[in-house]
Formats: sequence, C-alpha cells, structure tokens
Amino acid sequence: MKSYGRVLPDAWRIILPIWGVTLFVLILSDEVVLNLFLLALSAGVAALFYIPKRVPFEQSENLLIAPVDGVLETVETDVNGMMRLRFKKGLFDSSVVRAPLSGSLQKSDVRHGLFLSLHDKKSLSLNEQMSIDYQWYDESVTMRLQCGLYAFSLLRFCHVGDVEVGDIQAHLTDGYVELLIPSEVKIEVSPGDQVMGGYSVIARRAS
Repeated sequence: MKSYGRVLPDAWRIILPIWGVTLFVLILSDEVVLNLFLLALSAGVAALFYIPKRVPFEQSENLLIAPVDGVLETVETDVNGMMRLRFKKGLFDSSVVRAPLSGSLQKSDVRHGLFLSLHDKKSLSLNEQMSIDYQWYDESVTMRLQCGLYAFSLLRFCHVGDVEVGDIQAHLTDGYVELLIPSEVKIEVSPGDQVMGGYSVIARRAS
C-alpha cells in the first residue's frame, strides 16, 4: 500500500466525527477562541493520519530503511543474538509505519490490550501490540509495534506476500517500533539519531 498524499482509509471514523462537531459549533457559536481551537484540533487530527510521500535516501535491496519517524533510543543484542533497534515515535511525528525492507511478509499478529504510559513497566506486557515477520534474502527480520498512552488505536494495513520498502504496514500514533535484525548487518545509525520513516538508511547488508 503506497497511497501517498491522502489519509489512511480507516482514519475517517476518527476524523469525520471531530470535523462534524467542529462544523456544528462553528455554525452555532460566536466564541472565537473555541472556534479556533476546534479548527486547529480538526487540522491536527487529520495531519496525524496523513501519508507523506517518502523515497529512501539510497535505493538498494541490501538496505534497511527506518520504519517510522522518531528517535532511535537503543541498539542492543537480544538473547537470540539478533540486533534490536528501538525507535520512539513522538505524538506529533507521522503516524505511518512502513516496511523497512524489500522481501516477503511471512505473518503479522495483533495482540489487543491497554494503552498505558510507556513509562509504566506493565505496558510492556499489557499494551496493545503488533508483530510482523519478514523474510529478507535468507534471513528473518521482525518488526514489533507497541502502543503508548496517546495511541488512538493500532491499525493494520499489511498482508502476507511480497512487500516493497516503504509500503504502508500500520498506523501508530504514539509508541515504540522495534526491529530485530541479523547481527551481521552494519548499523548506520546511533542512539539519539532522528530518523524519517521510508527515507533514512538504518542498516546495510554485506554484499
């Protein structure tokens, strides 16, 4: 899914009620501050679901591209020897989560749950989450999404089959996105770096 220049399809169930209330108040109210607030709110909510066009900084099937706008918080090795990259998505960053690679999508699972603050230790086990498994050449790559306190919901747009880098996979307003990647790849980013989903190169596979 690469429907650039518009909002995500399921977003209208959130956007339209807010626009409806705004229009109703604008017709009946002469309170300038309230009207301006509702107009800003309507525009802001629509912006959260907008799909900006992104083209990777470099284009090669050997590259991993950032899946989401945000900040790389940690790079670490997990118990299975995979490299784990964790990205914190800010509330005002683009909410689109994109495929980080060109390959095949093996499966995706959503675990419905709560929307606790990410500072709460219980959020790791109780918050709504999604897991997407990819095949990248002969290696496995897993992307995990975890909702935060201000996540409206976790919408899935991915399907089993071939996938291209930058394809729309999900919508996440607030939370974490983790990538579990082979330890042999060369990491191109460091903790604290700001990345753009669908654009920034984060890792490179040895040729």
